[in-house]
Amino acid sequence: MNNLQIVTQFLSLPQEISDTIRTGFSVGELALLAGIIEGKYKYLSENNQAIQKLLNRQFIVNKEGEYKLVNSHKFICNYIVFYRDTIDPDKIPVFDEFFSREMSQHNVKTYEQIKDYIKKAEGHWVIPCVCRVFHNNCDNPKKICMGLVKDYEYEGAERLSLEKALKIAEKSEENNLVPTYFDMTDGGGWLCFCCGCCCMPIRKFLRTGEGTVASGFIQYTSMEECAACGDCVAACQFSARMITDDELIVDDKLCLGCGVCIDDCPSEAISLVSR
Repeated sequence: MNNLQIVTQFLSLPQEISDTIRTGFSVGELALLAGIIEGKYKYLSENNQAIQKLLNRQFIVNKEGEYKLVNSHKFICNYIVFYRDTIDPDKIPVFDEFFSREMSQHNVKTYEQIKDYIKKAEGHWVIPCVCRVFHNNCDNPKKICMGLVKDYEYEGAERLSLEKALKIAEKSEENNLVPTYFDMTDGGGWLCFCCGCCCMPIRKFLRTGEGTVASGFIQYTSMEECAACGDCVAACQFSARMITDDELIVDDKLCLGCGVCIDDCPSEAISLVSR
């Protein structure tokens, strides 16, 4: 097998994705990745420029002095962030399907919960949202995924002050983005601020009902107070609300309890209640 085949077989990547990563990585980088898989470069110095690049972009990790490739989902996430321009439009459905199968489960939270997580975190880092970089279907910020960890090494990662981290959350709330959270395997957690047009966890949920876990809350709308203005319809990223014959219809099966619709209701008819 050649180096590309070794890498793609190890990561169990579809052929179309294999063909794409050939254009992003140099011949030398593919040889290095294949050599790491085969155990040839266990103790190569981190001062090696090519190794440092792969480490900084998190295609590989150093575990107790031995280099290892990250899992296939993380590998392709990072490929998209750094080599998005190499992905042909006709390959987008293949990457989309791959992410739907391999991605981490996202847990919907309220903004009150998210802000509490931010205030209690030891550190705050922000990196590009792979979903928004990939689909680029809206004008919401791309550099918005937030790591709640003390230290973090990733090319382009920005350390945030508490004030700046909270400002990102507040701006995301204004933009009706859904706050989600998932734990990191090595400690800490990640916050994402998701939209239905780009973010793959929500896109998967809308297609299959999976991929995104509801918060402990659900919406309650007082129909006596509701003016059926439709402002909440535009706010909901899950398409749980619609206006039909001048009446608001809510599908509670699609409400995951994020609460972004509440501030958009001029009648103050919406609240969150425990499930």
